[in-house]
Amino acid sequence: SRETVATVSAELELAYGDDPSNADPDAYLRNAIRHRVVPPLLDVHPAAGMAIARSAEHGRERTAAVDGLAIHVLTGCSAASGDPIDVRDLTVLDGAARRAVLAAFLRRELAALGGVPARAVDARLVRAVDALAVRPGRAACARVDVAGGACVRRTGYDLTVTRTPSHLER
Repeated sequence: SRETVATVSAELELAYGDDPSNADPDAYLRNAIRHRVVPPLLDVHPAAGMAIARSAEHGRERTAAVDGLAIHVLTGCSAASGDPIDVRDLTVLDGAARRAVLAAFLRRELAALGGVPARAVDARLVRAVDALAVRPGRAACARVDVAGGACVRRTGYDLTVTRTPSHLER
């Protein structure tokens, strides 16, 4: 709570700042939730804040576990940065697991290219690449453009991440 933060800050002699925009419930969605949703929730269930915090921690742990497993699976499908990933290796995975592996692949490959913002790997991009990966047959050839001058290409069964041709021409 705000009171706990203020008390602990004072006890530890830490500077405590208060952002005035937090007081306006209409400034941001988070403020509206903080001012209009949380107080009635705490009135009904005083321990709701702790339950939500525990749930968030469980979610972080699961995300870390899935990310770690996705990297492990990715290493089995595509050993090094720059190597294509064979979409047939992904067919044994359910949708969520496949998208986790594809997200790890995209993060790795885009980091290796450099100049592509990390935020480029969002749910929309992963879904687009997943749709590209699950197209049936070897003849599925297409590309998905990525912000920052990169693209994901599917040629036959191989997915690769490269610079877009227009970026290479500059």
